Amino acid sequence: MVSFELNGKKYSSPKGWENITFEKFLNYLSDIAPKTPEILKELFEAENLAEAWNSYTDKDKLICYDFFALSVGFWCGLPAEEIKESMNIEQLESAFFTIEIDLSNMQNDDTFTGFEIKGKRYILPAENMQGSTVAEFAEASQFQENFSEVEGGEWLSMLDVMVVLCRPEGEKYSYDKNTHNLRKKLFKTLSMDKIINTAFFLLRLNKQLKNNLLIYSMLQEIAPKQEKQLKKLMVGI
Repeated sequence: MVSFELNGKKYSSPKGWENITFEKFLNYLSDIAPKTPEILKELFEAENLAEAWNSYTDKDKLICYDFFALSVGFWCGLPAEEIKESMNIEQLESAFFTIEIDLSNMQNDDTFTGFEIKGKRYILPAENMQGSTVAEFAEASQFQENFSEVEGGEWLSMLDVMVVLCRPEGEKYSYDKNTHNLRKKLFKTLSMDKIINTAFFLLRLNKQLKNNLLIYSMLQEIAPKQEKQLKKLMVGI
């Protein structure tokens, strides 16, 4: 977690995915992630992160710093411009890479079977998971439609998938537009650790997803190898 004081106010980043709502994550994907500069994408793909970062020119780093400010501001709750005007470069680098490390840690709980909201438990069909395929859980044509969108990285469609899969015990799936949308709104308030574990449930349900599901790709790109590189990069910051 990042904690700092700027212009007399204290700020901090989320400790982990359990402190980030699905809605917050969706906002990051729509408002922040698309602005990631190509040079920063290349950095995360480098074999040696520290070496690649040190090889960047001041102009290259300035491009990255603009995005660092945008990202840190998003997660810590302050304008990017205030960060650029008041935070020193070393502090900004440390804040950005610390957040990246924190969010690269995606814990997969194999025992995860559902979650609770306002005293009501929503469960996954875990007892039938072994040896099953996604098709066996396609209780409505809408599930199949939305599931293919999740495969393509459309995280908003994850809500539609969860409405089909995650239901109170004994409830049979029957599509009703009003109920469906109300439950989607409810699931948006879930913390990301629950969304991630539902995603991993889908991966276990059908292994072919592992090359397409965005959350899995993010995990593969950053952890564990690049998490170690990020920590090395922070040495001396």
